[in-house]
Amino acid sequence: MRTVDKAYLAGIVDGEGYIGIIKSKDNYFLTFAVDMADTQALELLAEVTGRRIETDIRKNLSYKIQHRVRLGGVDAQNFLREILPYLRVKKNLAELAIEYPIGNKGALPPETKNLQAILFGLFKTMNKRGR
Repeated sequence: MRTVDKAYLAGIVDGEGYIGIIKSKDNYFLTFAVDMADTQALELLAEVTGRRIETDIRKNLSYKIQHRVRLGGVDAQNFLREILPYLRVKKNLAELAIEYPIGNKGALPPETKNLQAILFGLFKTMNKRGR
C-alpha cells in the first residue's frame, strides 16, 4: 500500500472507523469496520484489503443507505498495523487491537479467555459515545 493511501485511510478510520470486540456466547472476536453513505473512500479500503463493500438498506427510508467494509481477527490486525503510524484519534484502540490475543474459539487457555473478557470491557469503555 502506498504511503499516501495509508495516511488517507488512517484519516477515514479516525473519523468513521470502528475498532472493537464483539462477544458471542463465551467467545470474543476482534472486529474493524468503516461505515459510510458514500462509497468513494470505501472503494480504496476494499481494494487494499481484498474485501467487498457490503450494503445496508435501512428500514426507515429517510435514512441514507449505508455501505461497509469489515475485517476481523488477524486481517484487522494486519491492516491496523499498516496504518498505525498515521492514526491520531484511534491510535490507542489500534494498538490494543494489534496486541489482542487471537486463537481458535475452543482452543484458548482460560487465562487468554479472561484477558479477552477484560479487553472487551476496555474496548467498550473506550468506544463509548457522548458523556
